[in-house]
Amino acid sequence: MGYLVIEKKIIPFFLFPILFFILALVIYLLLFKIEQHIKYFIYKNVIFTAKIFSVLLAYASLNYFLVKELSNILVKNKLSNTEEMPLATLFYIATFFIPIFYIFYGLKIRDRIFFCIGLLSLGLSFETIRYYYFLPTEYVLLLTGIILFIIVYFSIQKIKNNTKGITFKEDKSLNPMTFDLIKAILINTHVNASTAIIQKSPIEFGGGDFSGGGSGESF
Repeated sequence: MGYLVIEKKIIPFFLFPILFFILALVIYLLLFKIEQHIKYFIYKNVIFTAKIFSVLLAYASLNYFLVKELSNILVKNKLSNTEEMPLATLFYIATFFIPIFYIFYGLKIRDRIFFCIGLLSLGLSFETIRYYYFLPTEYVLLLTGIILFIIVYFSIQKIKNNTKGITFKEDKSLNPMTFDLIKAILINTHVNASTAIIQKSPIEFGGGDFSGGGSGESF
């Protein structure tokens, strides 16, 4: 496929990212189907890792920064930061829509993969915009804070009563006494270290005294 795009130019380069997105989607759906079969349980970790890469590939394939910069490198189609490439609007929308979709979809199906990757990719999306369009730091922080507040608020409302997956409820797999035990050990260690008293021996060595262990200066 890369040969057809770069050398033969049979497929326009701006369609190449869309094909990669479709490929990532197909890979994820296949892995999801495979994961349902009990006979593939031994490959659970491999499937989990492959799903992460497919989700990352879906975002990266439509990220505006990656599409434009790879276009400049591979196709030698040099575009300045102010010049737009074909389907630029689509890639701009996808750069932000995909992370937001990941976050809310991850909350809906209680999947940490989508939720965590969504948060990470949303931050990268803001950096993508800042790379091409200068925004003062205070505006970026304000806008990011507002968006994060909205996401956190709706996330809390969504997951606060969940009994599994992403939840605020206590993890039943953890021993409730574990944290109390660790806290007690740390407190005792700190107290013992701070109140330790150095005891001096009542017997002084040297000098040839009655209690000494050596001879004096004279015979």
